[in-house]
Amino acid sequence: QVARKEFPVSGIQSCVVHLQRDLLRKLRHKAKSSFNNFEMSSRQELSQEKLGLLASKWEGIYGRIVSQLTDEEFIRAYLT
Repeated sequence: QVARKEFPVSGIQSCVVHLQRDLLRKLRHKAKSSFNNFEMSSRQELSQEKLGLLASKWEGIYGRIVSQLTDEEFIRAYLT
C-alpha cells in the first residue's frame, strides 16, 4: 500500500506465492492447513465465497491477516 501511495501510476506485481508464504509465517501450525489449502477458483464468485468462509472462521484470532485478505485492493489483485 505504501508503494501505491508513492507510485500511484506504476503497476504492482501480485505474486500469490510470496503472499501465501508471508501469511503462513504468521500463523500457528494448526491454522496453516486452512489457509494453505485455500484454492483460488476459476470463478470469481466461488473464490470470494471461499474467502468469506475462511475469514469468518479465523477473524477472531487472525484479524489483521483476515482484514488484509478481504481488502478490496487485495480482492482485485488476486481474485480477478
